[in-house]
Amino acid sequence: MSFLFGRKGKHVPKNAVWRITQEGREKLSDFNGNPESQVLVALESHGSSSVEEISQESGISRGQVERITLKLAKSGRIQLVNAGADSEDID
Repeated sequence: MSFLFGRKGKHVPKNAVWRITQEGREKLSDFNGNPESQVLVALESHGSSSVEEISQESGISRGQVERITLKLAKSGRIQLVNAGADSEDID
C-alpha cells in the first residue's frame, strides 16, 4: 500500500476495494455523522466496497470518498483489499 502514500499525487486505483479494520469498527462508537464516520458505516454495513459503492451508500461524492479513504487508510481504520485493474501503479 506504500504506493498510495509515497507519491506526490496520491492516486486511488479506479477499482480499489476497501474494508474496515478492527480499529475502524472501534471508532464507530464515536460516530458523529461526519464524512469519515459515514465511510466507516458504509464499509461496516456492506463489507468490502469500491470507492463507487462507498459513494453510493454514504451519499458522499466519489472525489471526497477517495480523499477520505486515503486518510482512513493512513490512520489504520480501513485497509486496501484489492488495487483493482489499475494495479500497474503498485510499486
